[in-house]
Amino acid sequence: MNSLNIQYYNLLKNNLHIADDKALEIVRVSDDLMQSHIKGAAVEFKSVVKEDLFKLESRLDTEIRRLDSKIDLKVSELRTEIKETKVDIIKWMIGIFMALALMIIGLYIKK
Repeated sequence: MNSLNIQYYNLLKNNLHIADDKALEIVRVSDDLMQSHIKGAAVEFKSVVKEDLFKLESRLDTEIRRLDSKIDLKVSELRTEIKETKVDIIKWMIGIFMALALMIIGLYIKK
């Protein structure tokens, strides 16, 4: 018995003048009732928490999927932009190379 049960037992025995065996039985029954009530409340609390966690998990999954689709879209846009930039750089390099080649050819012709 814990200290609260002992105090309850002493109260029943001394103040209410209940017999030892009856006081002990009342303490045990009330302790069993409290324990079952506590266990029931704990089970209910666990189910509520579990429900809330499932809802939160569902919302998080939805948000992750939404962000993942946004990221995929941004990545595809970035790849398209990189391809376009690559083509532009190649065009400029060819243009500069041809201008440089024409300048060198022009210098050889001038002599």
